[in-house]
Amino acid sequence: MKLESSLPINISQPQFSVIIPTHNRPKMLERALRSLIEQSYKDFEVIVINDGSTASYESVLIDNGNLINRYIEYVPSKGVSFARNKGILESKGRWTVFLDDDDEFSSDFLKELYQFTAQLNNELSFVWAKVLTLEYSSSGEVINKETTRGPNYYHEKGVYDEFASSIGASYGVAINKEVYSKVGLFDTSFVVAEDTEFIIRMLDFGVDPNFLDRIGVIKHNHVQDRLAIDFKRYSEFSVYERILDRHDNYFSRRKSIRAGLYVWAIKVHYINSNFSSGDRLLWALFKSNEINYFNTKRCFLLFMQKIAQNNLTFDRYYRRYIEYMNKLNNINSHNSLVKFVSYIK
Repeated sequence: MKLESSLPINISQPQFSVIIPTHNRPKMLERALRSLIEQSYKDFEVIVINDGSTASYESVLIDNGNLINRYIEYVPSKGVSFARNKGILESKGRWTVFLDDDDEFSSDFLKELYQFTAQLNNELSFVWAKVLTLEYSSSGEVINKETTRGPNYYHEKGVYDEFASSIGASYGVAINKEVYSKVGLFDTSFVVAEDTEFIIRMLDFGVDPNFLDRIGVIKHNHVQDRLAIDFKRYSEFSVYERILDRHDNYFSRRKSIRAGLYVWAIKVHYINSNFSSGDRLLWALFKSNEINYFNTKRCFLLFMQKIAQNNLTFDRYYRRYIEYMNKLNNINSHNSLVKFVSYIK
């Protein structure tokens, strides 16, 4: 059944435009929409973008016709970046807020988000919140709960960039509409990590990052169902290297963030047994003067993982690793570290 591309709108300029891309997950979308119905704060519009689904959404739209202000569908699928951009262009709110179709907002999230954003003085701002992730077994039982961390009042404002650079759009990210006129929209050439690139771009343009210290989003992580996590594509398309190259000027000013992104790039390459790319980045990171003690430990663990996966002489290297890390207490050990890595490389 071909449905109308637009539904009636009764809101002139709401505070929030909630943008929900969806692809072949009508049942999960129902849960996301239910979390919006249960919000006590009501000054928002809902925009659902159906990105080339083959599954029927007719019953979802009938049941939620009074909630959804605009429903847009197209075929074939054009990816989540295109879907989010379509939602942004169709939105009328002062702020856009992103919600994945398989996630849900926590109770009163929009109320607290409104109270938080009302105190911000800078229009060129974005906000993110904590995320509670529920992991399910194949039988549907919750087997793990994990809440993301964020900066607190002890952190200086400059540290917010480091936290913000590691989040995605599904962190309850709210963006003031004025931001898009300055930084543009999501880059549709990115198959994955499009939200990471966009957030780095906002930081590069000086958009102000702000953290709402409460759980805003609940993720339901059924490993077989989540489409956002596909490390093979992260490695295959070298997305982190693209981000590093594109925003080199920003990373030259924020070296610790660059080092952290290097670590993620190395990780996805090693997970996918792309050891040549991982080794190249690992060595480039070690030769730089941007690595701190924390990232040094993470990189060495990745290197040890590589050795173990290849059935190399893991025990010998691991003993040396433990011995060396016990001696490595600060960044001044960098020269010795390079020599050590060069030896076992």
